[in-house]
Amino acid sequence: MVQTAVNLNTDEIRRKKWTDDRPLETACANISNFDPTQDEVFDARERLRLVKEALDEMPPRTRTIFLQHRLDGMKYREIAEAAGISQSAVEKHIARAVQFLAERVQDE
Repeated sequence: MVQTAVNLNTDEIRRKKWTDDRPLETACANISNFDPTQDEVFDARERLRLVKEALDEMPPRTRTIFLQHRLDGMKYREIAEAAGISQSAVEKHIARAVQFLAERVQDE
């Protein structure tokens, strides 16, 4: 999100065809700090804790398939071949995992 804001600001400056004689660093000195606040850091850590707990509660096979896709970047077809199941079954495991995580994180 921060990178998007920076990019939009950069694009706007380019569109206006920079006419300010001051160095860019000086002209942009008033731009707000984009570092997360302590509350945002706390909230992010809390969400991470909830996700970790939900992953621990998830059925092992579903968790493994979900993590192979999300963390290892494996495609459904690759997971299906490795697990000896159909691609449709992989899709169902992924859907169950996403729903499971959404419910656990939302309920807290």
